[in-house]
Amino acid sequence: MVYDQNNLPIAIHRREILEELKNHQVILIAVGTGCEKPTQIPRFLLEADFDKIVCTQPRLIACISLTKRVSYETLNEYENQVGYQYPSTDRGDMLIFLSGMAEIQAVMEAAQSCAQETQHWIVLPLHSALPLEEQDKVFDMPPEGVCRKCVIVTNIAETSVTIDGVRFIIDSGKKYEYLSFQEYSTSEIRCVALDFLMLKIIFMGLKDPRKFPFVESPDKTAIDSALRRLQQQAALSTIDCSLTSIGAMLARLPVDVSIGKMLIFACIFQVKSDGQNTRTWCRRRGVEEQRLDDITKLRRQFQDILRV
Repeated sequence: MVYDQNNLPIAIHRREILEELKNHQVILIAVGTGCEKPTQIPRFLLEADFDKIVCTQPRLIACISLTKRVSYETLNEYENQVGYQYPSTDRGDMLIFLSGMAEIQAVMEAAQSCAQETQHWIVLPLHSALPLEEQDKVFDMPPEGVCRKCVIVTNIAETSVTIDGVRFIIDSGKKYEYLSFQEYSTSEIRCVALDFLMLKIIFMGLKDPRKFPFVESPDKTAIDSALRRLQQQAALSTIDCSLTSIGAMLARLPVDVSIGKMLIFACIFQVKSDGQNTRTWCRRRGVEEQRLDDITKLRRQFQDILRV
């Protein structure tokens, strides 16, 4: 083994490395792959009576194998001079992805009993039907006396929500599809209201949004309905669908057209009361903001049906 160690490319630099370390607090060593830097340099230092040696590795398997090799080469296999520490035992919060509210409720009931016994966990749900006050709890620090959070969520937190402190993720890998699976999921442009998109297209100088070269074109009826709603909001002219002064302002606001119009008129009439805020309005009347948005969309659908 000694013969093999002395024939490694890094071995000829042993004395140079130790001399540099005596004269400098920091040195940089750049050598090619396969020179056995992680195994030989710690051995050099150990043999030179350095008593505190730390070697970092990015992966657990590499860390364990390196520890075994250095222990073997330094004859410390049965002693405690060489060891490793990996942060797998660090505490952290847990995030569990489930497919729906029924599954969340079932896991909540099972997890709550464990949390009550240990007094170290707080179990919180997160889904779109929760009031905003309940959703905000998942971002707060655990209460005093509670060490960790277990957040049980639907796919609401996969892309749009980031929860700090999460170290462990459990994903069921499932989600619900209505009645049957499609070969491809429906494009978002076919699922959402097109009011703001149509307004933006006209604001960019394209007079007829129907002729816009979409990658995947939305339904013509959806475009017509969006243009009609913009005319009702006075964002477009009823004569030629040209942009009005209000429409030009609305196109610059990154919010829904109806909310943008409310904000514009609130500024015009100098209304600064929190009562004009949609969220505050909902809270004061015991209405969830998401439910109000769903009702507004449903009302639009009925209006479009009645016009046919």
